[in-house]
Amino acid sequence: CQACLQLAPDYKKVATNLKGIAPIGVVDCTDVRSVRTCRSFGAHSFPKILVFKPGGRVNPYTGGALKSFEEYKGKLTAASLTAAVTNQLTDQHIVRLTNDSVHGNFMGQDPRLSKVLLFTDQNGSTVLYKALSLAYLGRLLFATVQPGNSQLEEQYGVTQHPKLLVVTPDGTQHQYTGPLQAGQLKEFLDNYASKQLLTPVSNSSKGSDGPSEVVIHNLTASDLLDVDRDEDIWLVAFYAAADDNACASQLWELSKLCDDVQAIVNYGQLNAAKAGLSDKTLRKLGVHASALRADGCELQLVLLTHGRYKASTAGYVRWPGGLDNTKALQAWILEQVPDLTIELTDEEDAQAYINATAADMPIVFRSQHHKDSPIGKVFLFSTKQDVPGLYKALAMRFHGKARLVFAWTSPDESGPGYPLMQRMHVQKAPAMSILLPLPPRPLADASDIPGPKDDMAMQQYMGPLKFNKMLAWVQTMANLIGINHAGSTAGPSPEHFEVHNQQQLQQACYDKPSLCMILLLGGRSCDANKHKYTLKKAAQALTGHPLSWVAVDVARQPSFRRAYGFRASQLPGLVAVSTRRLQFAQGAAPFNETNARGLVTAVLMESARTLPLPALPWLVNGGEPEEATFADTAKDDQMAAELQALLGGEQSHHKAGDRKQQPEGSFKASKWEASIKQTKQHRAKYQSKPKAVSNPQPSRRTRRRRSINVRDEL
Repeated sequence: CQACLQLAPDYKKVATNLKGIAPIGVVDCTDVRSVRTCRSFGAHSFPKILVFKPGGRVNPYTGGALKSFEEYKGKLTAASLTAAVTNQLTDQHIVRLTNDSVHGNFMGQDPRLSKVLLFTDQNGSTVLYKALSLAYLGRLLFATVQPGNSQLEEQYGVTQHPKLLVVTPDGTQHQYTGPLQAGQLKEFLDNYASKQLLTPVSNSSKGSDGPSEVVIHNLTASDLLDVDRDEDIWLVAFYAAADDNACASQLWELSKLCDDVQAIVNYGQLNAAKAGLSDKTLRKLGVHASALRADGCELQLVLLTHGRYKASTAGYVRWPGGLDNTKALQAWILEQVPDLTIELTDEEDAQAYINATAADMPIVFRSQHHKDSPIGKVFLFSTKQDVPGLYKALAMRFHGKARLVFAWTSPDESGPGYPLMQRMHVQKAPAMSILLPLPPRPLADASDIPGPKDDMAMQQYMGPLKFNKMLAWVQTMANLIGINHAGSTAGPSPEHFEVHNQQQLQQACYDKPSLCMILLLGGRSCDANKHKYTLKKAAQALTGHPLSWVAVDVARQPSFRRAYGFRASQLPGLVAVSTRRLQFAQGAAPFNETNARGLVTAVLMESARTLPLPALPWLVNGGEPEEATFADTAKDDQMAAELQALLGGEQSHHKAGDRKQQPEGSFKASKWEASIKQTKQHRAKYQSKPKAVSNPQPSRRTRRRRSINVRDEL
């Protein structure tokens, strides 16, 4: 293979450049032992280069690893091949430490693993650091300290950059002093990496529920006032420690406990020592102050019950058990959940519930601001005689945040449940369905359902009966038909979402675990205030989802705009960004509230077309150097026109000299001369007329054609 021999020097150079970053291999398909391998990858023409992406999943049949790959079809040079490999490396497993809160959360992660900190002057992560974070995934945790964070630099005693530190689980710091090369760095990190893989690198063969849907808020003393006024139930863990790292193991157990209990309530944690809470205040909050002083890392869980102004109603209850009994804690929380559901005891109740409007519902079951608006009605066909606790928690989560009411019944043949199941095409209990006003795409025919038939349709929940899944499905249905309304304290505040620099973008979007919606503004035809108002309306309509909303002016940020796949003429544009998965999805054009809602629905239902991000784009403070303006383009086109005229004259003169002379009296010569004469007369006739356009510059199409001709001649 002559092409293979020509590629060999460049391929060896790629292996040298990527030593310690990515393994480079060669398969000789002329060897009998490699025939099966070459056939399995479809290697029929040579050289065939495959680039395997990092990560992967488990083969459900063999239990081995499955890695996705793509065929390289670029230039066969060392630089192009190296770029094709390094572009697959991402920094999704590297945490950017921008403030004390992010630093505390990072150091509070898995206490069994050592943490690697890189102090650098660069905004992004290097290829080597990305490769190390992937190579030690599940054995070390990686973070970068951005430039200008003097507080962390002083805390770790860093005076120059770059500097790499390893903090072991016992808090000991180890500084790396060797060269920043892959081999030496791996020898250093091997001393502190876990010998076993403590966190799963890929999804198991049995499937996964995805990333954790439970968020534990870091609360301060002032946040307690907002929590006290919030109507929702909160479970707050109190501890007292001068340094959060001292209680890292207990906080890690708390995060696992909250994941197991599921998102039936809101969760928070508060360091009483840093908040400066006195013993008297702690006792009012239900905390055992003397026990907290004796052992500050012994977490005390306090439940703030449903309703506003909990302190005035003695709404603070302390959990008497420990952190090792998940089912008991969940049952104890569900006992405190109020019953906001309606029990359908007979067929008359079921008929009245189906036909009821918002004004017919008691105020306890709906929001007082939407008595004249259409409502959605949720049905639960239960196999129990009492309302399930998780269903009560589901109704409480939507109380006052969506125009939804919840009812339940037992499918006994003597009660209303059995005939109602038949009308709603439900096969067996337990099952959950929802009756929606004006759904966009009904999943079943509502003609057999009694009540209004022209504006209602039924959809059935087909997923597992787990709280997080049921909550996400009902929320998606409410968002799909627009029966959400503002008022959720757990949602993002759309009042101040405009960002102007990287620090604001980091705080408002990149550092949050929620999905980030970014509106890109810019261009001469962009009415910024109008689109900001539209974004605000969309954010208010979608309150209740874990979403962050920001608006960025990218008129002088072309790299940021291109990273999200937009041209300047396509602005404004909306993108949904997952900072955990490093993926984004574009909204449909033009930007309006309907398309914004459709983008959120598509992302939540995992039907949106997503694109990968090698790294999160950054905003350049002050903007990037301006691109060529129209005046500069006109000057370039004028120079190109002059060069074209010069080249065109020389070319026509050269061709005229090489043309064979025809005899004077020949028919061809006379016909040629007559044609030229007629063309000259035609041009003179129209060039003598005054031009209607006073602008002496040629048209854009003419300038483009001339510049193309000049490049071709050059």
